[in-house]
Amino acid sequence: METVQVKVSDFRENLQVWLARVSNGESLALSRHGKIIARIIPEPDGESEARNRLNKMASQCQIGDVISSLGESWDAEK
Repeated sequence: METVQVKVSDFRENLQVWLARVSNGESLALSRHGKIIARIIPEPDGESEARNRLNKMASQCQIGDVISSLGESWDAEK
């Protein structure tokens, strides 16, 4: 999502509206006299980030459970 530039005075007057937009994933750049003085970004969702990382790994390798050996005898103690 794109960052929205907001005047500090507007942010102060409509605090609840702007915070609701941030909680919905929007980023804000607060400005005073046309100069950006601060940024407000949404807190990352840990679960979504973890799922995205797993999906990225899945596209680069094969993921699955080992359900049986390859017919070779092996000793787990070695």
